[in-house]
Amino acid sequence: MSGRVRATFAIETPWTGDGAGSSSAIAVVRISASTRDELESAMAHAGVGSLNVGQVGLRRAFDIDDAVAARFDECCVYLTPHGGPLIMQRLRAAMLAAGFVEANQATTDTSDEYPEAKDHYEACMLGALARAASPLAVDALLRQPEIWRSSTPSSGERLRPRARVMNRLLSPPMVVAVGAANVGKSSLVNALARRMVSITADEPGTTRDHVGVLLELAGLVVRWIDMPGVRTGADAADPIELEASELAREVALSADLVVICGDHRSGFLDAEMIGLRRGQLVIRCATRADLSESTSSDADVITSATTGAGLTELALAIRRVLVPDEQLEINEPWLFDERLLDNPR
Repeated sequence: MSGRVRATFAIETPWTGDGAGSSSAIAVVRISASTRDELESAMAHAGVGSLNVGQVGLRRAFDIDDAVAARFDECCVYLTPHGGPLIMQRLRAAMLAAGFVEANQATTDTSDEYPEAKDHYEACMLGALARAASPLAVDALLRQPEIWRSSTPSSGERLRPRARVMNRLLSPPMVVAVGAANVGKSSLVNALARRMVSITADEPGTTRDHVGVLLELAGLVVRWIDMPGVRTGADAADPIELEASELAREVALSADLVVICGDHRSGFLDAEMIGLRRGQLVIRCATRADLSESTSSDADVITSATTGAGLTELALAIRRVLVPDEQLEINEPWLFDERLLDNPR
């Protein structure tokens, strides 16, 4: 393809110590550009093709790996390929060869970036603060320079498990809402967003596309994807429904958290039908509680998009699953920047 790529990319999942690949089964790659046209040119180079804002699709990235592509604004698209070392090496090499600039390749020396900083720790903190997506990150980051100064040096391996959780405050985690057709998933995301982002109607199957939106939930910004309803029985054999179900499974597999939605009639889909991986984070959300007094005993949260009941509880439950209270409150080092490990004592 002709023309120079004017875009950057950042691999937002934690890396293994030798840099060979992601330490997660699914990686997250962010592609950013200054303008809509530049992003769409970069998407074409990457093999992603066209995606409207809020649209999600399954794409063949650089003809290397199938990845879920989600566009949340005019100038940014996220890819979620598999996180294996070989795939990540090939994708990174292909992007560099195509002219993409790797945004997260910062130098070890932070003195020139933030000359007003007291020391290396404060400079790293200011850099993280500038890119943090979630309001909850602010207080947690402001405490970190003093914690790092007074802590005993630790290996990256010991610090990375907590970093994988806390870094969700910097880069929005992906939350995917799945459920049977016509259980109120679209009404739920509209209520959480406080605006119309997904079409709703009483007819099953109204949401045929995958709708993506950034939401702030109890101080945590997430990338929420509203999936079309999963069909069962004879309807599931329809070619369009089969394709939608397959994409739903791919997107759910890539999610940091899956919100399984069900109402008083449908109940909840089981993990096998959705295709979740072992140990994947899940919340069961009962919807449309205003239509029936009976709710499933399996529900973690009971909500009504019509009355607003349970929405605050759902937002807090999602935040606590993705970033638990104890992780926010403990005064231990947070490896929000790998350069923190390079500071001499």
